[in-house]
This record gives sequence, C-alpha cells and structure tokens, in this order.
Amino acid sequence: MTAEHRTFCRNCPAACGLLVETVENRVLAVRPDRQHPMSGGYMCVKGMMSAELHADDPGRILGPLRRAPDGARTPVDLEDVLDDVHGRIADLVRRHGPRSVAVYYGTGSKMNPLSALSMKAWLDIIGTPNLYSSSTIDQSARWVTQDRMGRFTTGKPVIHDLDVLMIVGQNPAVAHNGYPTIPSNYPR
Repeated sequence: MTAEHRTFCRNCPAACGLLVETVENRVLAVRPDRQHPMSGGYMCVKGMMSAELHADDPGRILGPLRRAPDGARTPVDLEDVLDDVHGRIADLVRRHGPRSVAVYYGTGSKMNPLSALSMKAWLDIIGTPNLYSSSTIDQSARWVTQDRMGRFTTGKPVIHDLDVLMIVGQNPAVAHNGYPTIPSNYPR
C-alpha cells in the first residue's frame, strides 16, 4: 500500500516542501508540495532527482569496495577500510603535519548537523583548522564585498514591513534560498 509523506528537501537552505510517495519504505516519487508556505510548489532539479538517490539500482554501492590492480572492485570489511584510512591519514600527519589534512563539505553534508559537528571534532583531534565549504571556496567574495559596500549590520527587516526592496545579484523567486525567502522574514 502506498503512502504519501509531507516533508522538506535537505539539499540546500531553502528547505522546499516535498511530497514523498512510498511503498514499504521505498521511495516511488517525489513531488513539490504546493501547500508549503515557503516554496509554494517550487522544486529545483536537485529536489526532483532526489527519488533517484533512494532507488533500487543494481549499480548502487551498498558497502565499502576496494579497487584491485586490474580495476575490479571487490567488497571489503568496513573495519579494514577504516583501519587503512586511519593509517594513511596518520602517516600523512606524521610526515607533513596536521595542516596537511583538510575537509571540504558541500550541500549534502552541510545540511546534516551531525556530519558538520563530527567533521569539526575530527579536525580538532588532528589539530588542523582546515575546514572548507562552499561559503569559503566559491562565496568568500560575497562576504568581503558586503563588508566593503557597507553591509547593514543591524539585522534584516521583515520583508512585509518594507516599502522598497532592491536585490542585486540574486533571484530569490528562482533560487528560493537566502534573504528574503528565509523563514525568519515572515511574520509569525
């Protein structure tokens, strides 16, 4: 028997509303939720394709694999993989120091609070400050530019209180992320 679940997309901060159709815990379809107060039925291509992330694909990797010299991949025990990775990272740190290790995390992991916290804790144990994300790699100019242009630092007004709003370099009607579409800009 199929069931429909009302939820939200976790691919980015827009958190668009989704309707997920399932049968026996298998995702059959993902559709935009037209009743969602923020996204109002909008869903980007990442959200549209999210059902495929859960599909029963015969090529889907369900456990650790090791590539042999001939290119074939064979299943290996998770503990063996973790021990191997630990040894390689420990050797890297021993030979080149803690700053030779860095982590980059993007949309999928950035929206998972546990992965972000565990990555930061892991880097602290190693002793490296090298944590990078889309905000530090491809958006750092955004923050520098805002500061140089005299960013209004008293906070953002509620959008419904504005008489005029000028947005430069962003299309919130399409992107659905950031100001003015974030939930804190709507009256409660």
